[in-house]
Amino acid sequence: MAVDEARSLLESCIIFDLDGTLVDSETACLQALNEAIPQLAMSISELSSRYRGKKLATIFSDIENTLGLRLPIDIEQRYREHASILIESDTRLFSGVADALVRLRQQMCIASGGPMPKIEVLVDSHGLRPFFGKRLFSSYDLKSWKPSPDLFVHAAHQMGFSPEDCIVVEDSEVGITAAKAAGMTPLHFCEQFSAPLSEYSFSNYAELPDMIERIQTA
Repeated sequence: MAVDEARSLLESCIIFDLDGTLVDSETACLQALNEAIPQLAMSISELSSRYRGKKLATIFSDIENTLGLRLPIDIEQRYREHASILIESDTRLFSGVADALVRLRQQMCIASGGPMPKIEVLVDSHGLRPFFGKRLFSSYDLKSWKPSPDLFVHAAHQMGFSPEDCIVVEDSEVGITAAKAAGMTPLHFCEQFSAPLSEYSFSNYAELPDMIERIQTA
């Protein structure tokens, strides 16, 4: 690789979503909805299609409107209690993530719509701390959620990069929309047989480092 190409890789930032992107935690989080709200009784695929990547308050509001009921005032606490148990027992790092992160030479951070305590638990329990350190950013700290670009713009600023020098790795439509609105290049991590949501998509983390290099050296 030419010196200029190597420098361009180092002078860029990869922003990763967490749930459903690095860690397969979406199923646990969605199941927690069913456990916290027994009247919901939706399949995981239905919940994923309807709520993947969305703000929790938005999800609760939609459930109230859909079911025609008023959720308890402590519903978020109930949900967090169920989610906390499931996250510890029913989540895993997606295959190939660690190897891909080792190969990436760019600066990296995590920007998640989840609260910081949850981010910290997932990062530590799945061995991601050596790759990201304290470079973790939460929508809860900004009070702004995807599809708003605010979280990604904030992460880029804190990392010392302009939006055009950032690539966002996301699994959800709201995340891809936020990345585009921020002026960043989105990469869609999509499960096999899922329709891609952006120009660049992958279903196997072994593909990611070479894909990013091709994008940045084109």
